[in-house]
Amino acid sequence: MLNWIAGIIIFFGMLVFTIGQSAGSVVDIPSIIIVIVGTCALVLMAFTPFEIFTIKMQTIFGKEMEPALYRRAKDFWALSACSAVIVGGLGSILGFILLLQNLSDPNSIGPCIAVALLTLLYGIFLAGLSLAGYYKCRRKGEIIDTDADDSDGDLL
Repeated sequence: MLNWIAGIIIFFGMLVFTIGQSAGSVVDIPSIIIVIVGTCALVLMAFTPFEIFTIKMQTIFGKEMEPALYRRAKDFWALSACSAVIVGGLGSILGFILLLQNLSDPNSIGPCIAVALLTLLYGIFLAGLSLAGYYKCRRKGEIIDTDADDSDGDLL
């Protein structure tokens, strides 16, 4: 768990360091809501809330899982990563549609572009976190799994 926290701190530290004083300009609440709610909605189509909670807790806190649950956890994290990027892309399209609808108002151009670009940034960031969970489950699952046949149609 400490490596996840360290990774997040390093990522945001890098953002603050490279952006400088205007680090607050990369925070857009509507974009965050679009990505998180959209990703959760897509994931909920394939997993129950109990499964999601169990997989997240056991992956993040490093608890041992049954081999069958490792496969399910890998599927969860892979779907989360793909969903986050898809929703980020959809948010970008939404932001550009809003931009085109409001071209006559120069004051609305900036916020529309912010929604367009920041949803994609948040989607990619959330996908990166999900991929970290995927590879953690994959690595531990390969150690535990006695049959090395990985022909279950992995997404990644």
